[in-house]
Amino acid sequence: MRLASPMMLRLGIESLRNAPFPRRGGQVEPAVVIWVLGNRCIFRCRHCRSWHDSHPGEPAAIMHIAREIARSRCRMVVLSGGEPLLVPNLYQVIALLKSAGKFVSLNTNGYLLEQHARTLLKLGVNAVTVSLDSVEPAVHDAIRVHQGAFDGALRGLRRLHSARRGSRPRLVVRGVIMKDNLDSLHGYVDAFKHVADDIGLQPIHDHEKTSAHQVTEPATLLDPSDEARVRQLVGSLTRQYPELDNGFYRNIPRFLFHPEQMERLALEHCFPILLMALSVNADGSCWSCTREIGNLLSQGVPDVWSSESRRGFLNDLLERGTCRHPCWLHSSVLSSPWPGRLLLKALRSGGR
Repeated sequence: MRLASPMMLRLGIESLRNAPFPRRGGQVEPAVVIWVLGNRCIFRCRHCRSWHDSHPGEPAAIMHIAREIARSRCRMVVLSGGEPLLVPNLYQVIALLKSAGKFVSLNTNGYLLEQHARTLLKLGVNAVTVSLDSVEPAVHDAIRVHQGAFDGALRGLRRLHSARRGSRPRLVVRGVIMKDNLDSLHGYVDAFKHVADDIGLQPIHDHEKTSAHQVTEPATLLDPSDEARVRQLVGSLTRQYPELDNGFYRNIPRFLFHPEQMERLALEHCFPILLMALSVNADGSCWSCTREIGNLLSQGVPDVWSSESRRGFLNDLLERGTCRHPCWLHSSVLSSPWPGRLLLKALRSGGR
């Protein structure tokens, strides 16, 4: 079992061979596209608001976006939601992306995974990430507000794990640290190591600037009285699993309870990701962190990536030297600040 994948770092190094601040007409493109196919979901999770938007994406618009991504030079596409397994033409999207040679990763709550496992394997999906928020089924089901959510996700993971050839798809389990599950996460890695290659936790977010990180129930948020228990949990994980003893995990308590200390550090951890990953919403809108920079329904990926809006946003970050809206997710920050620290220093000294 491996607890961390070098995939994102490899793609980042590859993408940074190109200038992160292309001149007009330059053809620099992202290495990774993170695409929210739609916000529909069968769950009503207490720590998420994406399910409040129940409108399905238009199939024609979804395929248009898929074609734009397929013809781009990005290497990896992460399909997310909501619940992407509810998207009617998901299989068409995956087939198109795979035919274009993309590494396709799917994020899911796992409840419908068992019935889709055979087709996902046939399509050649490269990675599947399943959300599990406790080692105790009752706690996970209460967070997801759906009885049987835990058992359904575990069945889907087992089906993929037993039927896959070699290590494809790579199976990932992720959980969110919140008040509801703080006492039921000890032993998290051991609980799922028989069905997953990569296992990890990340802190709850409540962020007005990014709707995917807005909680439904404020009672799920951690408060200062929880700091000692969070530090105990993180300390236990990093001692037991040396692979987790890195800047990401060590700074979880700081992110949760001392966010004012994170503005500079978060930028150092996330800046390399900003230089390689493009976020796309179901309506085609494209984002670099909290800045909307274009739309794939009217533009191509190279045009969005080389836009003045994106250039301006990155320049603002460089000049300010801090992130006003820090996040702390496996998909948005590196575990070490050093790549970002070196990039920021190089760009500030005239590397642009």
